[in-house]
Amino acid sequence: MSIRSLKSGRPPKVNTAHKTLSLPLFLIFSLFLGSLQAGYSQPQTSALDGFSDESSVAQRRWEEQFRAVPAPDSAREHLRRLTAEPHVAGTKEDYATAIYVRDQMRSYGLNAELKEYDVLLPYPKRPAVIELLGSRRERLAIKEAVISEDPSSSSAKIIPLFSGYSPSGDVTAPLVYVNYGLPPDYEALKKLGVEVKGRIVIARYGNSFRGVKAKVAEERGAVGLIIYSDPADDGYMQGDVYPNGPWRPVSSAQRGSVQYLFQYPGDPLTPGKPSIPGVPRIKIEEATNLTRIPVQPISYGDAQRLLGPLRGPVRPAGFQGGLPIPYHVGGTEDVKVHLKTEMDYQIRKIWNVIARIDGTDEKDRWVIMGNHRDAWTFGAVDPNSGSTAMLEAARGFGQLLKSGWKPRRSIVLCSWDGEEYGLIGSTEWVEENASELREKAVAYLNMDSAVSGANFGASSVPSLWKLIRSATRDVRDRKSG
Repeated sequence: MSIRSLKSGRPPKVNTAHKTLSLPLFLIFSLFLGSLQAGYSQPQTSALDGFSDESSVAQRRWEEQFRAVPAPDSAREHLRRLTAEPHVAGTKEDYATAIYVRDQMRSYGLNAELKEYDVLLPYPKRPAVIELLGSRRERLAIKEAVISEDPSSSSAKIIPLFSGYSPSGDVTAPLVYVNYGLPPDYEALKKLGVEVKGRIVIARYGNSFRGVKAKVAEERGAVGLIIYSDPADDGYMQGDVYPNGPWRPVSSAQRGSVQYLFQYPGDPLTPGKPSIPGVPRIKIEEATNLTRIPVQPISYGDAQRLLGPLRGPVRPAGFQGGLPIPYHVGGTEDVKVHLKTEMDYQIRKIWNVIARIDGTDEKDRWVIMGNHRDAWTFGAVDPNSGSTAMLEAARGFGQLLKSGWKPRRSIVLCSWDGEEYGLIGSTEWVEENASELREKAVAYLNMDSAVSGANFGASSVPSLWKLIRSATRDVRDRKSG
């Protein structure tokens, strides 16, 4: 989003329901200051694209004032408050983050309100059960270890390991290792004569969204799916593991949704319509974006307990991961697995925060900035490095407004809820405001993971690349100069 773009011509509209622009930057300041620049890459003495020589001078003054507002201590406090507790969508801790963001926006002089939706959200009733049934019976821990260097890892409020929108299930069957769980992997197993129908399959994360793995497993007739992060992809084969490095340690597992986003995102029971009072809901069995087989994530430490005893053919080409064992594909009757998931499906409330700054002569043209706020646990990088950046951007806007600045186009700042489950909050808001967005939306800037490492990165629709490139040239890197 750009305070320059509020004055210049209308760029092509983009789909505001999805993550159309992601800017993972290594400094919060580079994110929100860079995202507020636009126009073509030009010397500071030349006219800005869309501005006269005279108005360019005034515009640059406003931008200098804006850059002077953000402060490290303020950003740090936002992040501390937003990550103080785990805050899964729909919980009271999640609601507290919504109130914090709303109240901060209001304190800056912005018109900010909560927008509530009632959506289908499952939580685990109790931790899942996975038992190895072979020459001996072994129940896996399915629990992440407490790390002494990280006090937050001992929080009692951390939700058990589960997959969002997995159904409840209780199945026992032979186990088959299916590599990344994609169609070519199943074809390779078929050539080996390995049957997956009626089996529980275990797949490693990577090469696709986890919901795709669930869909393919269901279509191939599997009765359950276990997913783990292999150390070849996210673990010691990539480098030092946490807390000595950024890679996944042995007992860590990846939470995430297995909703079939490729069918439709958002509340499963109100496809294409907002989940507000008066809108009819379909039955859960009619929702085409939900898997019908139980899905459970585990760590690679637990995965080794399952993969180690497997027999059957040695893995096909490309199936070997990073665990110190020869990977066999299994499928034999001598190694079975008992998988049990118990989920609590209910209609639960989620809370977006929507703040608006009305434009002047182009009030009906909206430039939208957004990122989600909910997290599977604390959400320091994903998403609340972005929430922090957006709040500091909002503080900058507030200071400009007090100085007499007004954008020609309207600015809409959005803190989405329920994103982790399947883009829920943003989808419901877009569905509720679809007609207005078709007419008024100019561009959408997404901020979910604003700070994640040492290198700048950005992605966008092609029409915005010059804006991003110009921003990187206007903003000085505090680390390198």
